[in-house]
This record gives sequence, C-alpha cells and structure tokens, in this order.
Amino acid sequence: MPESRLTRVEADTWLNTIAACLRCNGIKAHRTPEEAGIPLLFHPREITARDTLLVAVTATGADVVALGLVA
Repeated sequence: MPESRLTRVEADTWLNTIAACLRCNGIKAHRTPEEAGIPLLFHPREITARDTLLVAVTATGADVVALGLVA
C-alpha cells in the first residue's frame, strides 16, 4: 500500500526547509524535490549567528567591508 501523504513526517530542520513559489510548490506537491524532478537552485544550509548579524548590519546601511565583517 502506498505511503499516506498524511502520515509522512519530515524533519523540522533548517536543512529540510526549502522556499518555492506557489506554482512550483504546487507541482512539487508532497514530494521531495528529487521525487518531483525539480532541481534546487541553491542547496540549503544552516543559518548562523554571523549570517543574522550581517543581514542586520547591512539593513542599517553600514558598510560591512569597512567594518571588517566581510572581505
């Protein structure tokens, strides 16, 4: 018997979180991108405290290069 869509439980982690437009998400349905034949444009990675800091500092308009936060 096929696996029920209601019983399929995926890990709730950063690496299992993928954003897609409404159309692509509908095509993907309740399948993994690999099962749906949809290649990822970017591979997921865990967000770090440094990533969050860079986004916040950049949002203020500060020059992150001048601050030495990026090369």
